[in-house]
This record gives sequence, C-alpha cells and structure tokens, in this order.
Amino acid sequence: MNIPEYIREDVRAAEIYENTAKELGRGLSYTDCQVMGILAKNLSRWEELSLWIDEHGEIATDDRGNERRHPKAINAAKAFDQYQKSVEMLGLTRKQRAKVDVKKPGKAVTKSLRKEPRSVSI
Repeated sequence: MNIPEYIREDVRAAEIYENTAKELGRGLSYTDCQVMGILAKNLSRWEELSLWIDEHGEIATDDRGNERRHPKAINAAKAFDQYQKSVEMLGLTRKQRAKVDVKKPGKAVTKSLRKEPRSVSI
C-alpha cells in the first residue's frame, strides 16, 4: 500500500493510515488513499494539539489582558472537523456501517441499528 508522500514522515499519521486501510479491507482507489491520508494527518495533528491544550489550556491572554481562545485550540478544532469529514467520505460513520444481513448468496439486506419496537400487551 502506498502511503501518500505528505504523511510519510509523520509516524503517527502513517500508523493511523495503515490501521484505517486494514479496517476498510477492500480495494482502495487513488481517491480513497488520498482521503485516508487527509484523515490520518488531521487525526495525528488533533492528537498532538490536544496534548498541548491539556497541558497549557485552551484560553490564552493577549498583550492587553483579554482572554481569547488559543490559536492552537482553534487549529485543533479545525483538524478534528476535517477528520470527521474524511470519516464520512470513507463511509466509516456508525450509520454508514449499519449491519448487513446476508439472506441469500449474493443478496445483502441492510439492518437498522435501532432497537426492535416493544410489543405491548393490554
């Protein structure tokens, strides 16, 4: 599997990329690989920024004494948003991964994740 050039030096992003590829377990197109690269890079970046925020806090004080959201917190939120969009593009959300029940060979039926309705007896 060819890991995109822009994540090769980011060890954590490369690890996320490889794990996602294993999870998908299907023939991946060029576009799938690029979206997985974006997913991996953004999750890696979010993890790194989250650790910094945990240590230093999300709020920063400027030269005038005004409290504002730290730029790293803003970047973390943007990275997580891009990660979520990549997850959707790859079909990895819970809703998209709904259980598939194979009734007959070659015919798959999607099952709902909702609980079965309760039977009411009077």
